[in-house]
Amino acid sequence: MQEPKSLSELLLEQLEQKNISAEKLSDNTGVPERFIHAFIDPEYTDHHALPSAPYMRGYLKKIALTLDLNPENTWQTYERRHAPRQSGHKDYLPKNRFKIESINKKNIVIALLSTLLIIYISFNASRLFQKPAITLIEPAQEAITLNIPSVYIKGSILNTKDIITINGAAINVSEDGEFNKEFSLTPGNNSFEIVAKRFLGRENRLTRQVIYEPTNPTDPKR
Repeated sequence: MQEPKSLSELLLEQLEQKNISAEKLSDNTGVPERFIHAFIDPEYTDHHALPSAPYMRGYLKKIALTLDLNPENTWQTYERRHAPRQSGHKDYLPKNRFKIESINKKNIVIALLSTLLIIYISFNASRLFQKPAITLIEPAQEAITLNIPSVYIKGSILNTKDIITINGAAINVSEDGEFNKEFSLTPGNNSFEIVAKRFLGRENRLTRQVIYEPTNPTDPKR
């Protein structure tokens, strides 16, 4: 059985057929001429002086394509005779420092949202974390006694975006932050809880006790 041709035999044969010199092959492939001489010289023995496997494979691929040889077969022919030098976990071609690396879009979105959240909190810290400011004009005292069957609860808030409720019911607030609501009274004690609540923030609660004493107990609406 005929022994397979060596790499030097394959390359010398193709160089002769194509009438290409080692110097010309180096110019066409970009492979250093000294490495081409190492590949085609059958007497060359210092293969450990050659680059590591990834470089060798890349060089031989360029040479094979230029000489119309199969790149994989050319590499295997070299491997059969000479074990290429390995460099362990660092056995890779150097990265192109000018190449734009792919960017993880998810991380960019998260970073952007985090930045916007920090900016929002910075500018709205007082609005978010301070108690809403509420001024109650009527009734001015915490407890009053009336002899009429209704009472007006009147006041104002500093931030018109705060929500006002009286005994759990939302109250309309004007553009100036004022509110005014009439409530019917029943004889005896009537309790009112006025709450100013801030979205994602704190609350401010005030209470008023209104005692209704009709002038004529038999006719509370009089």
